[in-house]
Amino acid sequence: MLYFLVRIGVNALTLLLVIMIVPGLGINPVVAEQPLVVVLGFIFLGAIFAFLNWLLWPILLLLSGQLVLWTYGLVLFLLNAFIFFLATFDDFDLHGDAEGQFLIAAEPFWLRIIIAGAVMTLLLFFFEGITGLDSPIRGQKTRSQPYWRFLGRLTIGGRNIFAENLRIAQSVDTINRYGRDIVFDASPFGAIRRFFQRIIYWRKKPLINESIPETVRYMLQDLGPTFVKLGQIVSSRAEQLPPDWRSELAQLQSDVEPFDSAEAERIVERELGQPVDELFADFDSAPLAAASTAQVHRATLHDGSEVVVKVQRPDIDVTVQADLNVIRELTRLTEQRFDWARHADLHGITTEYADNILLELDYTNEAFNGRMLAENMRMFPTIHVPAIYGQLSTRRVLVQEFVRGVKITNVEAIDAANLDRREMATTFMRAIVKQVLYDGFFHGDPHPGNVLVNTDTGEIIFLDLGMMGTLTTEKRMAMADLIWSLTERDTQEIARTALRLTTSYREVDEKAFATDVDRLLKRYTTFTDVPMSISGAMRAMFDAMNRAGVRMDADLTLALKAMIQAEETVHMLDPDLPLVDTALEAIKNLFLETFDADKVINQLKVQTIRSAKDAIRNIGSIEEFVLGLIKQFRRGGITLFIDTSEVSKQVAEIDETITSNMRRLTISLLLVGLLIGAGIASNSPADLFPNLPEIAYLIFMGASFVTVVIIVRALWRWLNGEGL
Repeated sequence: MLYFLVRIGVNALTLLLVIMIVPGLGINPVVAEQPLVVVLGFIFLGAIFAFLNWLLWPILLLLSGQLVLWTYGLVLFLLNAFIFFLATFDDFDLHGDAEGQFLIAAEPFWLRIIIAGAVMTLLLFFFEGITGLDSPIRGQKTRSQPYWRFLGRLTIGGRNIFAENLRIAQSVDTINRYGRDIVFDASPFGAIRRFFQRIIYWRKKPLINESIPETVRYMLQDLGPTFVKLGQIVSSRAEQLPPDWRSELAQLQSDVEPFDSAEAERIVERELGQPVDELFADFDSAPLAAASTAQVHRATLHDGSEVVVKVQRPDIDVTVQADLNVIRELTRLTEQRFDWARHADLHGITTEYADNILLELDYTNEAFNGRMLAENMRMFPTIHVPAIYGQLSTRRVLVQEFVRGVKITNVEAIDAANLDRREMATTFMRAIVKQVLYDGFFHGDPHPGNVLVNTDTGEIIFLDLGMMGTLTTEKRMAMADLIWSLTERDTQEIARTALRLTTSYREVDEKAFATDVDRLLKRYTTFTDVPMSISGAMRAMFDAMNRAGVRMDADLTLALKAMIQAEETVHMLDPDLPLVDTALEAIKNLFLETFDADKVINQLKVQTIRSAKDAIRNIGSIEEFVLGLIKQFRRGGITLFIDTSEVSKQVAEIDETITSNMRRLTISLLLVGLLIGAGIASNSPADLFPNLPEIAYLIFMGASFVTVVIIVRALWRWLNGEGL
């Protein structure tokens, strides 16, 4: 009840200030002489606005979600203007001749309403922030709503616009609530906000005095699995984060609220087509662990085997797909408007991120990954990958062997078990090197939560194989060359290798890049008595690449991230182990163990057979080519064929430039026409067209605004040397 009273009071005060601030709006002078009537009137309007806001705001956001993206949130001001109009239109005296009306408005009425809506949006953000309204609540459980299953069936042209709009509405609300908390908690109004929070939410636990990293962690959890996964990816680059951010985001790896166990059992039965008690001799309803996209239950098969059952969160495929489509659309629009986003290939990066998440949601991929990694790790007796039960696994349910262990960084437990940490660190590094540089199929996220140690057997166990990386032979050789160059402390070769591993998004000065790499890597290569850090060297190289205008492909970035995470784990196990030298030694040993004489001969046989097959398949083409050359020679000459693909690209770029300039010219002519036409129409007789001057004035103001935006953007491009 107290919440609603504060809400009505804030709305009433905001409406009063809007009427006082916006020119042309005011209180009827007759009513203004009665202060009690004025106070009661604004309280009544505040209650009406609160009701309409509660009723219409979610619906308006649901219908206009795509407009929120296209306008970067500017449409929210129009939505507030619409609600303001609905709450107050019956109280306005538009012409100043009606008695008893509460408010008065001058012409043009609609323009003043739009301005009032914008002012009200800003004032509401301020007053709701001060009073702590809609504060984030800690530990508030969210349940999967049944409407997601219904929305999942409503696709239009492969896109679920309804689900996307709903996710936009939910995300806007969540970001707004947490954003206010971050802004106002650190402001001079923080004490007032905390006072109201303790009064309004005395039965709940609002976020009070939390640090910004902690608040961001709660916000990511509230936004849902897609954003939790994004936070996990950011946390995996821990070396670039401050300690407090590193600590908070690391909790996203494990500190996730589980969903209802009965729902988990229903998903298992629906996916596998049998009751749980027929599938398992025992199924523990209490979840063993919960993650952003799934939770795990212990179970026992009828043959006595202990297993874990990974169950996907209900309806997550609909919400995650909607989130990913929204993110892709937002980055696409950003690339269209901002050169920095286009140069950084922001849309391409988010598309790769989205594709990886969608692969993780299909557990048949994880089942394959587990089998493949187990096969590749067979040469290591102390490396173990849990067995997969394929007959009990589907896209949303995965059953695998139950394993026991502690995190690989839990040195206390490892020491208590009398295990050799140096040997374990060396084995782990060799396993990662083999995955990345020899197999080209590697664990994409080997953080300590995904790598366990069985303290009874000393086995290193790889878990959570949803994100696996792949590298071509060429890229693996370049990666090995990079590590070799690091060992030799050859910065020039490091720079040349880095350029082979990257793609440029602007013209690259290779000499300047090599100089920059040499300068940054000196701290890691000058003194041979100091062990070289892979993560430090890679971080320095990434800085140089950013300045040079080049970036690595997603698979290479993932491979380097895996190597960096492995280095951090190895450093925890044995701080004195020379990591780069150990990696190089692992490369040499693996080469000797993997490529013996018999294997080389067999590989040569395979390559010879493949080459012979290719030659046989191309005999017809070769014969045609030779006969053509003979005919041309007999006629007196041979025609040369020149590859014009690069010329075609330049022609395409010129064509795109001409098209872009024509589009700008067309828009400019239309705006000039609108400005002239609206100026003429605004002076037409009011008795001939009663509403035309008002409409023309709005068109004139809108065209003027767009014209100013175009001029500012053109000047900005010119100042940045991009041309008008």
